[in-house]
Amino acid sequence: MKSLNFQCFIAAALLTAVPFWAQAAEREEIIPGRAEITTRTMIVTPDGTPRAAAVLFVGGNGDLSAMKSNFLLRIRQTLAQAGILLAIPDAPSDRVGRNNLNGNFRASEQHGRDAQGVVQFLKKQADVPVFVIGTSRGSTSAANAAARLGPALLAGVALTSSVTKEGERGQISIYQTAVKDIRLPAFVLWHEQDGCKETPPAEASALAKALTASPKVTLKMLTGGSPPRSGPCDALSPHGFLGIEDQASAAILAWIDEVLAAARP
Repeated sequence: MKSLNFQCFIAAALLTAVPFWAQAAEREEIIPGRAEITTRTMIVTPDGTPRAAAVLFVGGNGDLSAMKSNFLLRIRQTLAQAGILLAIPDAPSDRVGRNNLNGNFRASEQHGRDAQGVVQFLKKQADVPVFVIGTSRGSTSAANAAARLGPALLAGVALTSSVTKEGERGQISIYQTAVKDIRLPAFVLWHEQDGCKETPPAEASALAKALTASPKVTLKMLTGGSPPRSGPCDALSPHGFLGIEDQASAAILAWIDEVLAAARP
């Protein structure tokens, strides 16, 4: 049933995201991670040779079939059309239907190993730099992967609407990962009107300053957008950059371009 839900999710996404003729191809892959553990992953392939790749970590409990409105899922086609090969992992096979990515798992060594499997899969698809990008609780996954995998496998980490305060819904703080050990260029993105109590915009500067091992930290605050159509901690609100998806994706792509340019000999 999980596989069917996932396939239906991809089919629905292909029909609703952007016009069919503009779609980057999407498919499902089962990627090995720890021992016998696998991760069902959406792969979004740009038209032509990719210039970079990225692993997108969604928020919530990490179950893609329940996260159709997630900010990163809403902008995946925009990123792919800009030449970024994408992998969007579901919860790993030993967590699906149990706790998914709730609890302390997003900061765990096991989660880092699963992320490594996805990164290595992307590197086999295209010999390009790989970034990790997270939103909300997914930023904790991205920070965990960045700290554990480092410059040997990754080119940079983007943290959007990051959970900096522990909450009541199973979300841990990004500070439960080793943010001080992230030795990658980092991008911190926030909405000034984010009303989620676990992701207060006032914490953006503190998170940027906590990335002490990063060679360069870029902080960007956005404002404006559409009136919220969900709760303040859900995707269809300033927390999920509702109505300014184009500005948010442009900011992420500009940062990727900056990192790629700085790495050129």
